[in-house]
Amino acid sequence: MFQVQTGLRGNITDSIKFDVSAQYGETTQNQQRINWGSSSKVQQALLAYDSNGAAPGGLICSNTANGCVPLNLFGPEGSITADQIAFIDLDSQISRLLQQGVVTASISGDLFGLTSPLASSPIAFSIGAEYRKLKATVNPDAPSRIQGEVLGTGARTPPDIGQYDVKEIFGEIIIPLIEDSFIHKATIEAGLRHSDYSTTGTSTTWKAGGTIEPIDGIKFRGMYQVAVRSPNTKELFLSPVQELSNLTTDPCAGAAPTAPRNLCEATGAPAGTYGGISQPSSGQINTTTSGNANLDVERAKTYTLGLVFQPTFVPRFSVTLDYFNIKIDDLISAPSQNDVLNGCYSTALNPAQTPNEFCARISRNPLTGSLNGAGETLGVILASSNFGKLATAGVDLGMNYTLPLDEVFGSGNGKLRFGFNATWLDYYRIQATPKSVNRECAGYYSTSCTNPRPEWKWNSRIGYSDGPIDVSLMWNHVSSVQLERVRPAGTPLNTPAPGGPNPFCTTRNAAGICQNGILPAFRQIDAYDYFDLSVRFDVNDDFELGFLVENLFDKKPPLVGAGVAGTAFNNGNTMPTTYDVIGRAYTVSAKLAF
Repeated sequence: MFQVQTGLRGNITDSIKFDVSAQYGETTQNQQRINWGSSSKVQQALLAYDSNGAAPGGLICSNTANGCVPLNLFGPEGSITADQIAFIDLDSQISRLLQQGVVTASISGDLFGLTSPLASSPIAFSIGAEYRKLKATVNPDAPSRIQGEVLGTGARTPPDIGQYDVKEIFGEIIIPLIEDSFIHKATIEAGLRHSDYSTTGTSTTWKAGGTIEPIDGIKFRGMYQVAVRSPNTKELFLSPVQELSNLTTDPCAGAAPTAPRNLCEATGAPAGTYGGISQPSSGQINTTTSGNANLDVERAKTYTLGLVFQPTFVPRFSVTLDYFNIKIDDLISAPSQNDVLNGCYSTALNPAQTPNEFCARISRNPLTGSLNGAGETLGVILASSNFGKLATAGVDLGMNYTLPLDEVFGSGNGKLRFGFNATWLDYYRIQATPKSVNRECAGYYSTSCTNPRPEWKWNSRIGYSDGPIDVSLMWNHVSSVQLERVRPAGTPLNTPAPGGPNPFCTTRNAAGICQNGILPAFRQIDAYDYFDLSVRFDVNDDFELGFLVENLFDKKPPLVGAGVAGTAFNNGNTMPTTYDVIGRAYTVSAKLAF
């Protein structure tokens, strides 16, 4: 990885400045898989016959190419030799390269000293232009390009390349309206950006907002924005890839399927397999994803309303409170596997129980009828589009206070610091297509809602500093979440509600192991609290030592199995993107200033 940057800053007048810069950077990632094994060599080694004593071990490969060593997976413990392992062994590598170049020029300053009649501060402005070019390349070795060849990978990695560039012009203005008049302060601001993407064409975004301070120490603020997001290189250019996703129960599987025969056969189950199709292997099914070069931009409308309270009668104390509301139309999204499966097989979403557009997105194993298999089984096809929408809202709260100890005890140089930052998630609603359910995900997790979205998250810090010593304790809190509930019967598609079903376990084997559905113990996660301890010591003006203990009490992550959320978030029977899986960790750091 490297980045080079150059630029020039200067003054046009005493109050107007210019800034010109250019940068170029590359990030290279080489992903190596060591000793993962070759599927084709395992097949070659298994295809062996009795040599009647002519070969060591009694077996000989039907195809002796590459020094084939026969393999018996059903031999006694220890019967797999080093030679057998060496034959099927495989190392693979995937190289990824991201390149980005940016050129920016801007002019900023006072608008020729122009002021509002009720303010002394001049109007400030900024205008500029920017050019960006981004290119992404994926170059896997030959085994990584073959579906299932590298044992344990599940998906192939195709060679891909994609690039785009964008030209932009922008401007921003801040106008102090009132200063120290009948109110303390009032300011308005606005901004405009026009973009031209080589992939999605032109778009214009803007913002407008302002602040009002009736008296010193109380500020009200608000901002409205119209924004867009252009699709990235993966969303545009990814070649079709078969992956694995979590699913505990297939509606067409088992001795008594919940889906009718005609729909199971319409989605690829061969005649005669209905009633004998296996449940998903290891709680996972095939899904097929790909980029879409015809994607357009997402379009968002957002607003925030907030309060800043810094009372003059309580020095060094501040409170910020902000409400946020975000709505995205033309969302770049794909229906979840539950959207597709329920849209096809559910009597609530497909009351006629006849093949529909969701059924067309399901391609079963042509031999077994299951959703597992090699390259011939596409599984659930998750195609991206701009048909989705997303809406979310909540409140951010922040509080900070510093207390010099001499104000309490009359002497001493130390200080106590208190900080608190919290987010309350009111709702998080996503509808991938107009014919998918409008899914409420606040407080839930599932294969459709993906990772847990707790209603409350906060961190609180208390610290003490005295001269060169600083000690602090951080408390991080994540509120409880539960598995997405079954959607209430009769709920219209566009009405926000949980989107289930996520079935309970109804069948167990002789050992008591769940054969379908989700165990009750995996249907909720209690609130989690983590504590981090930090100590910093300034040895001198130029040298600092630090010591950090994360997850001080070694809190273990929740165990929820491997089928309750998407594979990107539900790994190792837990949720590693939300909960700490490492445990107590120690970090020693040093900082030296030159």
